[in-house]
Amino acid sequence: LDWRSLKPHQTALLLMQKPFSAAGGGVMYLSFKQSILFATRCFELGVSPFSSEVWFDANKATTNLTLEGKRQVARNRGIDLGPPQFEEVVREWADVPKINVNAEEARKAGFSKDIGIKCKIRVGDPAYKEYSEYTAYLSEWYVPQSPVWQQKPVHMLQTRATEKCISMALGTGASDPISE
Repeated sequence: LDWRSLKPHQTALLLMQKPFSAAGGGVMYLSFKQSILFATRCFELGVSPFSSEVWFDANKATTNLTLEGKRQVARNRGIDLGPPQFEEVVREWADVPKINVNAEEARKAGFSKDIGIKCKIRVGDPAYKEYSEYTAYLSEWYVPQSPVWQQKPVHMLQTRATEKCISMALGTGASDPISE
């Protein structure tokens, strides 16, 4: 079954039957209008609404790409992305800009310094050596209520840095909404 060959209303009817994770736990089912919005945006992006490449924010009626989805959009646009290269960086709490609202939460969690992960991804032909780079710091991204952030902060920083690096490569870095 090729979801792209379905009529929009057929895709919407199928999406209405699919349980989606709801904020705060539990499941939700999309309305017909939400399903049409979701299916249309997925079609525009070239990603399947039935995949883990996207998720629908029912509160804002927006379609959001996951890390996997951003990689797929890059492939769809003919952008060749190399594997991510990571470098761990550290800075003192005194050197953290005051605007980083998560810094205090990270300090309370017991981090003695502000750790960060610098991600570098090759974009395009390997011969040209063009790269997209982004550094994600705990002070900017730490989510204290998330068990994954508490147990695997370096992994989560790698994920966030990679996701933002790909956004930059796609040319959407500055206008991307902050995703959860």
